Order: sequence, then C-alpha cells, then structure tokens
Amino acid sequence: MLEDAPSKTQRKNELERLKKLGAELVDLSEGKLAMLELPDYLRRAIDETRRISSRSARKRMLLTVGRCMEDVDGDQIRAQLVAIDHPDTRAKIAAAAKPSPEPVDPLAEALLDGGDSAVFALTDKYARDELQALRTAVRLARKRAETDRVGAIADVASAVARLH
Repeated sequence: MLEDAPSKTQRKNELERLKKLGAELVDLSEGKLAMLELPDYLRRAIDETRRISSRSARKRMLLTVGRCMEDVDGDQIRAQLVAIDHPDTRAKIAAAAKPSPEPVDPLAEALLDGGDSAVFALTDKYARDELQALRTAVRLARKRAETDRVGAIADVASAVARLH
C-alpha cells in the first residue's frame, strides 16, 4: 500500500511545478487569465499579487499563489493554457480583453449632480454625522469629476455603501 503513495521528493517536485505554474498565471495577460476556469480564491490571490509592486512582498505573495495551486489540477490548467494559445481562440481573447463599461449607480450620480441639497434630502434615512461624511465625499468627488467622472461616481457610490 505504501508503494502506491508518491515519495516525498515526488510530492515536492509536483508542488514546485505548481508554484511555477502559479507564477506563469500571475504574468498572463488579463484577457488570457479571464478565459481560464480558475477557483475564486486562486483568482483573488493572482489579482492581489499583480497589484503588489514591492519585490519582496510580491515574492511572498507568489508563495501564497503556490499554496493555492496545491488544491487545483495543474494539468487541467496547463491544458487550458495550451488551448488558449491555439490560433482559433485569439479572437476570443481579444474580445474578452475589452473592458466593459462600469455600471452607473443612479443614486451616486444624482448625489454628484445634485449637490448638498441632494445629500440633505436623505436626512430621514441616515444620521446627521453619516450625512456629513457623505457630504464631504460628494464635495471631493465633484472636484474629481472635472477630470474623471466615472471615478468620481465610484467614489460617491463607495461612500453611500459605507453608510449601509
């Protein structure tokens, strides 16, 4: 029975291959990564690693990606990567890489356009100190809206979400 189990060296080699595959996934383009069927926890770890710019922190996060890779089938992911690199799927990758427009939150947009009066129209729904924080966020977002309206709406939407 023990002869069927892989040796410690074989297990370590397999884990090392999975860590290298995880590092490859971190370096993939966004379009190719979107086409892979990966568990949510692995995708979150990959996204987190991509945001890190510090070399030592990135190295530690790659270890985390490697640990996440222990729970997935590396051969299946490798097969998906080979299929993605096939010429027939390049058009699909290009379509997946196009960013979709951000959904607009109507309340956030109304608050941004309406000013202080729109904020104080919510007095029956929120406490005074919460409204003050929202009013401050809306004022800052109005300044940002001059250069980045979508980002300003996102700021107001996150301020509203914090109230709930």
